[in-house]
Amino acid sequence: MIPKWRDFRRLLAVGCVAVGCIFTRPAVADEGRILLIAVPAELGGWQPAEQRASAELAALGLQVQVVSGPSLGQCSDDDGTRDAIRSAGALGALELRREGEGYSELRVCVVELVTGKATLRHLEISRGLRPAQAALLAVELVHASLLEVRAPHPSRGQVTAPQQITRTVDRQLARPVLPWLGVRLGGGVFGTPGGVSPSFAPLLGLAIRPTPRVAFEADGALGLMPGAASRETGSAEVRLGVARLHGLYSPWKFERATIALGAGVGFAAARVTGQATSPYRSENSVATTWLASGALGTSLSLTRQWWLRLDAHLGWAPDPVTVAFAGAARVELGRPLLDAGLALEWLAFR
Repeated sequence: MIPKWRDFRRLLAVGCVAVGCIFTRPAVADEGRILLIAVPAELGGWQPAEQRASAELAALGLQVQVVSGPSLGQCSDDDGTRDAIRSAGALGALELRREGEGYSELRVCVVELVTGKATLRHLEISRGLRPAQAALLAVELVHASLLEVRAPHPSRGQVTAPQQITRTVDRQLARPVLPWLGVRLGGGVFGTPGGVSPSFAPLLGLAIRPTPRVAFEADGALGLMPGAASRETGSAEVRLGVARLHGLYSPWKFERATIALGAGVGFAAARVTGQATSPYRSENSVATTWLASGALGTSLSLTRQWWLRLDAHLGWAPDPVTVAFAGAARVELGRPLLDAGLALEWLAFR
């Protein structure tokens, strides 16, 4: 009975190994390894370029294994090359080899099994190509080849792309092209409590966006239709001009809309034209002041480059502009200064 039990255990162990071989995925599907063929210097190897290429490949999320073979020969995707790469548990191979008289040319060969491609490039060393430059160009060939993992056509590859590759490719393809400059033109209505009627002014703005959620904006408005203030002793026409700088942050971003909050400072100028009743005398003047300013803005996408802007600002002047009438009557502008604007914005992209 004991020998038979031992035979059964041996048979069970062999069966488990066989099942594991059948159902375990190849190493290439798990590791994302690429072979860097180290060519001897006497055969055209360029060690500084190979070392830099190894570091750049690792930065892409690939596991680099430096090996002495297989030589990629004619740089073709033949059965022998594919079998050698696959047996090493890799998804591809890269080889840099100097050729020509006096090593005047660099031959870069990429063979990878994920998309089933072999890529060959010849670079002229005689034009001052440095090892770091050669390495970056070689790694770009690898990167460009692997980007075809997400191509719409059926894959020609012999292995399944490992997770490291698909994640890297997806990050590259999903990287947004960010708008970095915005120019807008529109109009706004300005008003200040205390007896001055609202005025209309055209708006011009410029925005720089260093990140998707942060923007720095400059805008200005010049009163086209002035406001008016009146008392028993006369009236005044008030024409406003405003220039502001804001920093904006967008806490809410949607597919076709963005809401931003901001704060900044501004400069306001008021040209006052008086019209006094008899027996009082009229005077005209220009006054200026600075403002602390808050902003609330909404952007609505019309197309990729054209957006509709709805903005509101609240300004507060520590030293308001004063319009004085005869006697003790007076009107203060800037405590607060309110405006709302509608503009069309054009975005330039990186």
